[in-house]
Amino acid sequence: MVKKLKAAIFTFTSCFGCSFELLNMKNELLKLFDKLEFLRFNLIGRNKYSKSYDIAFIEGSISTKKEQKKLEEIREKAKFVIALGSCACNGGVNIVKNYRKNAEKEVYEENIFESRNVKPLDEFIRVDYFVNGCPFSHQELLEVIDAIINNKIFQPKTSSVCSECKLKLKGECLLTKGKICLGPITRAGCNAICTSNKMPCYGCRGLAPDANINAYIKMLKLRFKLTDEEIKKLLEPYGFLERLEVKNNGNKDR
Repeated sequence: MVKKLKAAIFTFTSCFGCSFELLNMKNELLKLFDKLEFLRFNLIGRNKYSKSYDIAFIEGSISTKKEQKKLEEIREKAKFVIALGSCACNGGVNIVKNYRKNAEKEVYEENIFESRNVKPLDEFIRVDYFVNGCPFSHQELLEVIDAIINNKIFQPKTSSVCSECKLKLKGECLLTKGKICLGPITRAGCNAICTSNKMPCYGCRGLAPDANINAYIKMLKLRFKLTDEEIKKLLEPYGFLERLEVKNNGNKDR
């Protein structure tokens, strides 16, 4: 019998949605149980301590020094770290806090959590695999786990959602219908689930490595007459503004 890999799920600043999405995998999750021994998975009542893990699934972004310290400790214990979902991969919706003054005090009347600017996991530790999306793609997660178990190379998608959307909508573009869609600059891998249902992409998978975001911003100004402030608000979630800054500074995208 093949020995199961020791796995754990850790949650930081988030809605806990990725843990629930794992449960939504149903039969696929049961198959994972044949390969992985989940020592820590709160939603199924497992919370065993271990000095080491083969795989650490981490959901949520980092918003406090306490979370950063715990994250670094997990990295030391884990052979592989998988950033699970948008919050872990690109900061998620939480990252809009970075553009608000005294956000914590505004909500709680004082800075009781000593929070700081929200950051994705790779701002603090080395991340081995990114499983993007809100929620994440079941298929992508299975491919990552298969790569780890079978010592294979996982190739993340580098193109934009448009590459998948064109195949499903056969050339029918939401932008031409007057709907602001972030598909041209968002990383593919979701099988264009939103746009194929006639809903604009809102960018949960983060900036595509090959995206021409400056040309996209120019298009928003010309076609939709958006102001710089309106564009900034549009790009605040999911780390677009941070990745744009990195991109324009000539650094490599992950």
